[in-house]
Amino acid sequence: MKNLMIKGRGGTSDEDKDVALRVKKIHINSAILAGKSQFFRKLFSNGMRESDPLYIGTVRIDSSEEANFMELLCFMYGGKLSSTMTKSFVALLDLMFLADKFDVISCVGVCGQFLCYFPMTMESALRYLEIPPHILMRRGIQSLVEKAREFLVSHYKDLMKREDDLMNLPIVALEAILSRDDIQVTSENMVYEIVLKWARVRYPKQDDRRAALGEWITHLVRFPYMSSQKLRDVLSCEDLDHDIAKDIVNDALLFKAEPLYRKRELSMLSNPTSDRRFIERTYANKRVKVVESDQPRPSCIVYLDLTRQECSKILTLDRICSDEFHLKQQPFFIVAANTGTQDSSVRFGVFLKMEETLLSRITVEMEIACRKKPEGGFVFISKMKHTVTNKGEWGFFDLFNTPWESFISQNSLFFIDNMLHLRAELTVHE
Repeated sequence: MKNLMIKGRGGTSDEDKDVALRVKKIHINSAILAGKSQFFRKLFSNGMRESDPLYIGTVRIDSSEEANFMELLCFMYGGKLSSTMTKSFVALLDLMFLADKFDVISCVGVCGQFLCYFPMTMESALRYLEIPPHILMRRGIQSLVEKAREFLVSHYKDLMKREDDLMNLPIVALEAILSRDDIQVTSENMVYEIVLKWARVRYPKQDDRRAALGEWITHLVRFPYMSSQKLRDVLSCEDLDHDIAKDIVNDALLFKAEPLYRKRELSMLSNPTSDRRFIERTYANKRVKVVESDQPRPSCIVYLDLTRQECSKILTLDRICSDEFHLKQQPFFIVAANTGTQDSSVRFGVFLKMEETLLSRITVEMEIACRKKPEGGFVFISKMKHTVTNKGEWGFFDLFNTPWESFISQNSLFFIDNMLHLRAELTVHE
């Protein structure tokens, strides 16, 4: 038998440093403790300590840890936890951290097993995500953290409805949610804006905000899937270090310039646990390819591809909205919609959508073309001109002027390999 001296202090802040240590001396069996913990094996070994019955081993803990430390000693003797301990996930988690601190591996595992029996709540999920990486390697702990991640994702999956709720989450929770491919967002632009908003709420000081974003933003936002206009905003964002922003944008633009097969290769080669920037999410808005020009007039060409299945869904969803693009610095969208009514047949309509109020009116000409069988090249479909004065939509209520059944059928001239390829040429007329 040997003696163990426990020295406790009331806290860890600067104000507590002058508080006198409280000392507690207990008798223990050093062989039992050494057999259960590498920490205690080192404490009671080395030379004369093993044979000296008067040797007193000393450990220092916070006074708040005293009850859990005594629980830990009881576990090392009997291999069981008290009934009081197993009724509280908070107590079990604190004991698990203390057991890890003193290298009592068996206790860490038992705590993890009991924690698995507790129902997952928002409080417990957030606590589990704070478990240090080295503890995750212990038996059963990794699955506990995965359950916490799944719980958070199921709760916050629809970011279009829960955006404001994200602002109060710690970074580990935000990362768990944004690491998923199946979260519900309109586009990657939205993810970027959410992360910036979160950083401004959590870090009011710009230097702190820059440091946090510099460390985390590339893990949260998949910049290669952001629009070109939003990437320009990244370069001018004062909350990002300029060198980091420049590297982010260059990396994204290089990816955009790659041929499709190379993009697929990069996506497949991405490490799903540490680097998902080249993996495309499932976005609510359809991504588009945009070619911009300023001469002789401000204009852009927008390419929108829709699968036959997506076109069929407008019967129930009513519409499919493209990702945001810009014309003369104004944000626009292309919308494919079912323009039929209850009293009429289904119509495939295509519209130009403006969501912001303009400071001055602009006249936009829109010409729609579509790839068509048998040649497979783009052919002119229709053209119109409209003066945009306010937010709203304008366009073609029946783009192809053909019955829905003929348009969507397997024999349709407008689908090539089950894909509808649309091209919208937009030109501003002063």
